[in-house]
Amino acid sequence: LFGTTIGQASFPSLSAEFAAEKKEEFAKTLRSSLLQTLFLSLPAAAIVLILRLPAVRIAFGARNFPWEATLLTGKTVALLALAIPTQSAIGVLIRAFYALHDTKTPFLTTSGSAAFTVILSIIFAETLKLGVIGLGVAVAISTLTHTLILLSLMHKKTAIIFFMDWPRNAFCCRTGVLNI
Repeated sequence: LFGTTIGQASFPSLSAEFAAEKKEEFAKTLRSSLLQTLFLSLPAAAIVLILRLPAVRIAFGARNFPWEATLLTGKTVALLALAIPTQSAIGVLIRAFYALHDTKTPFLTTSGSAAFTVILSIIFAETLKLGVIGLGVAVAISTLTHTLILLSLMHKKTAIIFFMDWPRNAFCCRTGVLNI
């Protein structure tokens, strides 16, 4: 919902800036898109995390779904909620690679991430006997890993340093909270 829409909206700007060789503008647009995605997806993840049990009760019904199953489903939903911000960032980063005329990197990283998710799911669900909770853990770890790989590959490809100046300049130094 967040990463795909913001990624699609920023794609024409990213492509035009890359075509015009405006690397700093490309970096600013990409940083801004990622920050907007996180601004929307982090609260969404928190809301899903907080309201997971009532949502499960509404979705499956209180009478037909036992309380133990509600708790188990709620734990799995909580783990999947942790993957919302990283999955959203993936949508923006993939569009940035497309803007750079690189479709191979997103394809390979997404394929590798899917395989990694399956392997982790088998390890957590079957080997460690976590069951359905293991699937949530696998997805959360896999999307975080996928996001970090895409960020590092984007940095390697474009020398963009993500979020290098916004915390220090936007908050810390102006308020005097952290003197870095």
